[in-house]
Amino acid sequence: MRPRPAPQTNNPADSFAALRLSQPVVHIGGGYETDVFFSSDLGLALKLKLDNGKPAAMVARARRLKRTADLFRTYLGPDHSLASDYLVVSGPAGTSRVLIVQPFLAEAHPLDSLDQATLGSEARVILAAQLAAIQERALACYRDTGTLPDLYGSGHHDAAQARRWDPRWFLRAGWKLI
Repeated sequence: MRPRPAPQTNNPADSFAALRLSQPVVHIGGGYETDVFFSSDLGLALKLKLDNGKPAAMVARARRLKRTADLFRTYLGPDHSLASDYLVVSGPAGTSRVLIVQPFLAEAHPLDSLDQATLGSEARVILAAQLAAIQERALACYRDTGTLPDLYGSGHHDAAQARRWDPRWFLRAGWKLI
């Protein structure tokens, strides 16, 4: 597994200058390749990719990311994916970065934080059916394209966790639902 790219600046606000925000952004999370911020004046999630490059290379990367996200959205459907806009913004020392802009869902909670014991039997059945449908769509995407959508959206804390989140492990071990 390749190491997480190191941010090239300690001030990601430089990358948000083109958005002309009146309020500072708040860092709310991050993953392996992305830091995630919240913009209160726009009500948006701003996902800043950590890698930098020449502007033309980052434009090409943004286009690839958009094509992949559009493919996943086609398979997963609008109820299980977010529409995203892709921008190429200034990075440190004349480089560029990719910034992904999505609606911020204030009421959303990560699935792994859900205490299933608080759900009634009917709610668990509904949740299991929704997760099974998402899994079926993701596997159809994999069968048709060889690409598996990012369904977990979390960073890895150690090598063992990274192996557990590896899509090939999921396909070998099978996904276990509620």
